[in-house]
Amino acid sequence: ICGEVTEDGHCHVQLSVTYNDGKNTVPSADTRLKVSNVLPKSLLSNSGPVDQGSAATVSFASVSDPADTEFSYFYDFGDGKGFVSASDSVTQALPSSVLSLAGSHIIKGRVHDGSGYSEYETTLVVRDLPVELTVDNNQSRVVVNEGSTAELTGTFTNQGGAAVTFTASIGTVTADSAGSGQWHWQYTPDDNMSESVLITATDSDGTETQLRFALMFYNVAPQAILTGMTIDEGQTATVSFTDVSDTSVVDENAGFEYFYNFGDGNGFVAGSATQQAVPQGLLVDSGVVRVQGQVVDKDGAASDFGAEIIVNNVAPLLTGLSVTPSVDENGTVTLQGSFTD
Repeated sequence: ICGEVTEDGHCHVQLSVTYNDGKNTVPSADTRLKVSNVLPKSLLSNSGPVDQGSAATVSFASVSDPADTEFSYFYDFGDGKGFVSASDSVTQALPSSVLSLAGSHIIKGRVHDGSGYSEYETTLVVRDLPVELTVDNNQSRVVVNEGSTAELTGTFTNQGGAAVTFTASIGTVTADSAGSGQWHWQYTPDDNMSESVLITATDSDGTETQLRFALMFYNVAPQAILTGMTIDEGQTATVSFTDVSDTSVVDENAGFEYFYNFGDGNGFVAGSATQQAVPQGLLVDSGVVRVQGQVVDKDGAASDFGAEIIVNNVAPLLTGLSVTPSVDENGTVTLQGSFTD
């Protein structure tokens, strides 16, 4: 008789028979008994669910076998590398390539007893983490003058490592890398404005992270040149604006208003952009007439400019002179005529 069978293989068996009459007739026969291996039993579990980028393990527990006491363990993490050996370790850490991908991952494990193996499965859940967005200098408001370019920068981190897509409600956003790095937003408006800007970062799993900040463009007053002239006293004079411009194309297309202060006590009065007449009463005597001008855009922003009218003095003009044609000695000579100034 083989006795207790502890290993698979073959056992030599001898069969003896004794008859009831007690005679010592002992026929015998030999045969071979095949002993089959019994596969080990176990439980396979994991430490999940976990967040993207976190550590996780798979473990065998309650390993049992009718005969064997030493086992080897193999794992397939679903990463395309097949089963890899973990030697005699019942616990194995998962590779980062698996932990970076959100979703459910089927992990397979095998327990080997030297002659065969049992295979088990466990499902590890990796939770998706949204993209982390930061703003440089914790800036929550962007303020610039119209016509200038507004900019905002920051960093982004995607634990999954996959590409991140950026969009903005106003302006454009670019990133210097796919999974983590720096982002840059910019916008140049046509006119002064005040808006709330929303930046959205979307990872490969469709999870969105949003960042909102205030945007303000201040109105800028128009620029121009106000030109006077030189005249003789008594002549007419005008002042004119040239090279009128605005940083806002919208303001330029809307046109401007023009106002003048001639220093005659009437303050600023509306006028035209060019060839604006100076009140004649200011030009009757020589001197300098100082004129102030304003250019006002559609939003009410104004710039002040100055110009001078130089009035030259003109000598009086004598006309119609007559003199007594002849007088007696010691007589009086009379000179007559008229003059204007």
